[in-house]
Amino acid sequence: MSAIKRLWNRAPLWRTALLTACLCTLLSLIFPAPWLVQIAPSYKVLTSKIGHTLGSDTSSFQDADSSGQPDQAAAEHHTASAPPFDAEFTGVIPFAGRQLPLPAGKWHAIANQQDDQNHSEVLSSVLVRVDQGLVTGLIVAQATTQPVSAENAQNLESLCNNGYNFLVGSLPQDGRQTECWMTSPVRVLDHSFMAANQPLQGLIASPILAFTLNRLTEMKFILPPAMVDAAWLHIEKTKSGSGVDVASVHTLISPATPGQKNFPGAPEDWTRTGMQNDPAVASFVNSVNVWLVKWLPYLRKAYANKLEANTIPATIAADPGYHN
Repeated sequence: MSAIKRLWNRAPLWRTALLTACLCTLLSLIFPAPWLVQIAPSYKVLTSKIGHTLGSDTSSFQDADSSGQPDQAAAEHHTASAPPFDAEFTGVIPFAGRQLPLPAGKWHAIANQQDDQNHSEVLSSVLVRVDQGLVTGLIVAQATTQPVSAENAQNLESLCNNGYNFLVGSLPQDGRQTECWMTSPVRVLDHSFMAANQPLQGLIASPILAFTLNRLTEMKFILPPAMVDAAWLHIEKTKSGSGVDVASVHTLISPATPGQKNFPGAPEDWTRTGMQNDPAVASFVNSVNVWLVKWLPYLRKAYANKLEANTIPATIAADPGYHN
């Protein structure tokens, strides 16, 4: 009997430690540590290959500076993944310790991201709905699991206070929480999202959305030239008063004709003033406005974890972009 075999049989503590070390090594390759990915290039290459084989790309979405180069400092504070596209989600799903209601149809998670900096944590998820190769809806959900500073949330509030929005609404502020909602035009040009609302542009030009567009393009999905963003934002002070919890849900809705790839109006008609030039554009914008107001109670219940499955009426869940 060899020395290793004798040690295996006579040293149960050593045997347990060896098995635990092997298991931890395997888990570290499947779920790589962000700090180790940054300092060990070979480890990053290996874990990326394993993640690709398993259907999950664990490479980071890197923020770009003004020169177009990755911002290494920012990249150290966020990790991201590209979930397998074949998974389908309907109804109400868990998100960031709360709930996220999904409009009608089958949704696919296409990108996830976690930002962790200065004792705060923000989760982002992007889901897409498609019909016959056409993107009919895109959800960008963000929420804190650890509070952010109130200063970081100020820019979010300006999303609703913008003259380019189609619709704007808000609840009276009570000193503890802020809630607003809006609909706004979003253009799709050269595989990029564009919005006249500058705070909204900051969101849709983020790395996770750039990755989403690239992935949709690689999978040959067709994006409409314009979409309407139906957005809801909730900001709430923590009990300690040291920060705020934030949740936002942006549902980008496509005006494509069901069963076809026709879109009403010209790209320039998808503005607050330009939509008056085309009745079909104005009608679609109005239908999104009406739908969002009906959808708000379910977003609020989901934020409070009080939304029961299968309780959303089908007529309300069916947004104007949904194709039966």
